[in-house]
Amino acid sequence: MLTKRIALILLLVTLLPVPALGSGVSGSTGLFHTPTADVMPVGVLGASIHFSEDWITAGIGYGLLDVLEIGTAVRLKGGAVAQVHPFIKGQILRETRNEPGVAAGIERNAAYVVLSKSLAPLLRGHAGVGIGERAGLFGGFSYLVNPVVQSRPGSLEAPRILLVGEFGGAGLNAGARLSFAQGLDINVFLRNLSEATLGASWRTRF
Repeated sequence: MLTKRIALILLLVTLLPVPALGSGVSGSTGLFHTPTADVMPVGVLGASIHFSEDWITAGIGYGLLDVLEIGTAVRLKGGAVAQVHPFIKGQILRETRNEPGVAAGIERNAAYVVLSKSLAPLLRGHAGVGIGERAGLFGGFSYLVNPVVQSRPGSLEAPRILLVGEFGGAGLNAGARLSFAQGLDINVFLRNLSEATLGASWRTRF
């Protein structure tokens, strides 16, 4: 079953060569299940789709303002709509060399505040607190393995690789995000370190 889903992701890679978007499962900018203090650029429409053994989640987000993104996600289980997750996230402070970025968001039955900050070259940390379905603390890290990618003409393109670890209401998750120059991100991670999840995200500007 998962093999068919992987084949669908590969088909999306070939059909949708558009700029990359760091979207999580919900469609909002973030890690996998953890939001960050980043927001989608104004005028950019992003979409994502993620598969696991039991569910499919499709999300869409839009940069309404420089500091505000909105969107929604739909989770399907057994071929039927199980949940709808509208969201809105506003950036309160932009990240600087000395200060973290800060954002606040509202989701289906949750609200949160999150901070993001560069901790070392190529390494960022993210931490937040939420209520409702995001009750308690959450956080994670992201490490860019190869910031510079060189591809020879006619050769297979090498993606940039972002290693991700996160914790929170969705458990302890770990995996990688592969970002291709033609604009597509592929997310591969283990939810609760056991459930394989595969996804893709992309964006376009209006």
